[in-house]
Amino acid sequence: MKKLLSILIVPLFIIFFMEVFCLMGHTSPGMMGYTGGGVACTSNCPHTIDLSPAANADEYSIYYNGSAWASFDVSNGLESGDLNAFSRTKTGSDTLYKNANIPSNATITVAYKTDKCNGSTTGTIYSYITGQKSATPAAIASVSDYKTIRGTIVGGANNNNITTTQVSWSLVNPVNGTSYQSPSLVGLIQEIVNLGSTVTDIRLFTDDHNGRTASNVLFAWYSYSQSSSNKSVLHIEYTTP
Repeated sequence: MKKLLSILIVPLFIIFFMEVFCLMGHTSPGMMGYTGGGVACTSNCPHTIDLSPAANADEYSIYYNGSAWASFDVSNGLESGDLNAFSRTKTGSDTLYKNANIPSNATITVAYKTDKCNGSTTGTIYSYITGQKSATPAAIASVSDYKTIRGTIVGGANNNNITTTQVSWSLVNPVNGTSYQSPSLVGLIQEIVNLGSTVTDIRLFTDDHNGRTASNVLFAWYSYSQSSSNKSVLHIEYTTP
């Protein structure tokens, strides 16, 4: 009987110590495909990043006042939609999401942004999310800069600097203090990655420069300068070969 118990117990101890060894960062012989914390991924490796603006200069907002495009003070927040009561129509904003460092061979699997509402309104806001077609975008410092990048919809010369991919975002009756997640931005972010160089930062425009939203219906959300703890967040998941 003692001999039988020793035959059974010894293999169990061996298995136990092998699993402890694996949990310390080594591949388990009984868990094919599992990679512990001490072993670098070598194929189809997953990555998750959350990006945000890092300074006041990383955001810019403009609107149409009936005769010209003008800038809006982002310390009061960011906007998309219409606020005709204050002569602000076709409003829109850009955010520069910093320190992405996504390699050019990445495959984007999940992408969306989250904005926290800082003012209530009733109605549907019809926005487009558009990217700047650059892996190394610089801060926008003027209405002229904004026009050059965003393109003909705001009086720019051409649309050479924006992504072909645009994502429509219809937001109904946003509530103050509530965070809202955009539709999937996978195709848009992938288009930027496919430019062929490491993506250091990502610029996204969220706007109704087309004027699709009804009068005095607006989505306003926190800017970095208004509340850095409530700033916009761009969530991205991707794999690398």
